[in-house]
Amino acid sequence: MNGNAVWPAARADAAVDAATGETLELEIDRLELEGFEPEEPERVRSALEAELARLISERGLPARLSSRTEAAFDGGALTANDLGSPERLGQAIARHIYAELAR
Repeated sequence: MNGNAVWPAARADAAVDAATGETLELEIDRLELEGFEPEEPERVRSALEAELARLISERGLPARLSSRTEAAFDGGALTANDLGSPERLGQAIARHIYAELAR
């Protein structure tokens, strides 16, 4: 692992709120990953998008987004050491984001 990747945005725009049936767009302004092989950040991003869409579809819209306003927070840092794969890291990031938005 030796590369860095920064995306201007990650999206979960195919998410459908289970309670209302509404399709919504969730945009992450910045996702920065350090210490990955060149192909791994895209795998993280794909897993993050899929997991966010799944969580919103199954659990509904997080409380902080239910008023159709923008929600912002610093997601902090997660360590990938114990997660084993880029896909598991992407899923963990998505669960962290969902939990923050549900607070």
